[in-house]
Amino acid sequence: MHREIPKLENFRVSTNCWGSKIHEYSIMSDFAESVKDEGKQNKLFFALDDKGAFRYFKDVLFQNGLEADYYEFRHRAYVDIAQSWCEENDIPYATGS
Repeated sequence: MHREIPKLENFRVSTNCWGSKIHEYSIMSDFAESVKDEGKQNKLFFALDDKGAFRYFKDVLFQNGLEADYYEFRHRAYVDIAQSWCEENDIPYATGS
């Protein structure tokens, strides 16, 4: 029997559920690596290496018009984590269309 999970746009990730599977810093670093503009990429990596990295990283996203790209990237990462967790725990899932 398959249980259908809610549509992914309504999906919220809880670190209580997946614990150490979600590494926000790694997602931020992977996003920075994916940015094609070298100047913007360098600013993001610099932000991640500074005190208050999470706040500074988000400031750099805003200043460089990258917020929407980052949040889409992070959403896809969360979906991948959730799907992997379901597979590891033999839980069937359905993706939204």
